[in-house]
Amino acid sequence: MNSLYNTPDTLSPKKKRLPLSGSRTSLVIAVIISAIIPLWRCVFFLPQPPVMFYYGALGILAIMALLSARSRVNWSAIWFLCWCAGSIMLNTFSGYYSPWSRLFGLTMLLIAVGPMLANHRLLEWRKKALTVLLWGCVVISVISFLLYYIARPLTLFQGFMFQGITSHPMLLSPIAFIGTLFLVQFYMKRVKNAGLVYKILLWAGVAICLFAGILSGSRGALLSFLVAFVVWLGLFLRSTKKFLIVIGSIALVCLVSFPTWSSYTETLQDKMKASEKAGSLLSSRENLWEQRWDEFKSKPVFGIGFSQVKYTTEGVDTSKWAEGSGVVEPGNGWLFVLSSTGIGSFILIIWIYLKNVWKLVRLRSFEAMLALSMLIFIGVHNFAEGYMLSSGSFFCLVFWLCLGLSYCLPQPYKKPKWE
Repeated sequence: MNSLYNTPDTLSPKKKRLPLSGSRTSLVIAVIISAIIPLWRCVFFLPQPPVMFYYGALGILAIMALLSARSRVNWSAIWFLCWCAGSIMLNTFSGYYSPWSRLFGLTMLLIAVGPMLANHRLLEWRKKALTVLLWGCVVISVISFLLYYIARPLTLFQGFMFQGITSHPMLLSPIAFIGTLFLVQFYMKRVKNAGLVYKILLWAGVAICLFAGILSGSRGALLSFLVAFVVWLGLFLRSTKKFLIVIGSIALVCLVSFPTWSSYTETLQDKMKASEKAGSLLSSRENLWEQRWDEFKSKPVFGIGFSQVKYTTEGVDTSKWAEGSGVVEPGNGWLFVLSSTGIGSFILIIWIYLKNVWKLVRLRSFEAMLALSMLIFIGVHNFAEGYMLSSGSFFCLVFWLCLGLSYCLPQPYKKPKWE
């Protein structure tokens, strides 16, 4: 098979590795803050530190990034944050939204892991952090699935939705599908040198993560996984004929084996039936999308204010952003950027996203394909969820971390500016 992982190492055109800079201690601290702590916060039975502990750690990592080495600066990201600040200054807010605190958290996140700065040290930090994050997703998914059978009281359900050991039912499904994407790519990277036992364990992990995601029952996460997997597979095979053969084979295996795993789809089927009764497969999101569009039309330039929602419609649970909570359920991350911060920041974030996606497509290294599949997954997932500006969200961190890793990687076949 003509694997894309046989292409030249993207760290430099001459296959030279950048010198490992910074102490081992700084690397460990960076990985703990940008990977271990976010994963820890996803597990419901672990003692949770105060929210300010997380943001304090994020601030420490941001300072470390600023002091790490001579960096290349991304002015698109800076202008994006400036536009968000403008949306705050030109709007009024209820006190419980705390817009400046939220923007400060997002700024710390972009400096710490996002596409704000790039140098060789940050490249090493982000590669390690992404690897730890993805293995953590695998561990959470496998433990959740196994406990579902052997110790169900140790797992959680919210209504009919299975959330495993995660703190929310909408966490497990995307975590499990991200773990599936990672294990498939990890297997393809190591397949030539792997023994039989190693292969069996990896494919067992793939199956468990996949079924854990299906069991959790998030339609948006499932669709995001399918899109990301198809894009990755097409780039990996680089042959239309091989692609169609593999996709056809996978579809046939799934169809033939469906009776053996159809019970895992009960939550998905229940959701589909409920949506059909409501008259639309998108009934749970349509009202929220209409709200965000109406908000954008009311103030198209700078939006209604960073991380703020104003309009509610009949049939929507307005308690989610009731006074005193400040919790926001935008229903679409892309529309939320547009409605809350206006057309300028929307264009900037689309530019940052698409530019880095195209860069990763051209690089085609293992790290690039991992980051690309995560960005495709989260890009599609944000049509149903709205965590793109929520610095405290696990998937917000994964989104900006993958963009930050892409920004640190040198352009294809060009030396990085810091070399």
